[in-house]
Amino acid sequence: MKIMKRIGVIAAVGALAWAATVSTASADTWAWHGSDYAVTSYYDHNLTACDKETDGHGVTAYGIFWHPQNGNMTLTVTDGGDEGCGGANTGGYKINQIKICENTVGCSSWKDVT
Repeated sequence: MKIMKRIGVIAAVGALAWAATVSTASADTWAWHGSDYAVTSYYDHNLTACDKETDGHGVTAYGIFWHPQNGNMTLTVTDGGDEGCGGANTGGYKINQIKICENTVGCSSWKDVT
């Protein structure tokens, strides 16, 4: 009976470790500058830029990704503060770092996508 109990505990711990890895691997990464933000989604292939301040300054999000034939490339997404957000994707390549810049004001630091 003790062996069955141990196997059950080991299986439960293994399942929790696997769930933590899966949820971390597909979690969105956010970069903020004030209320403006950039976020990755869909397994870090998409980048969204959102201008959430009504201050007349649009935003630009940058995402660095590795392309096997072109090396490091930068995906650029702009949003001028309309109702929605701007977005683009890398065509299936994982974004490694992002940042958001409020045009003519400043930028967040680069954020590693994990």
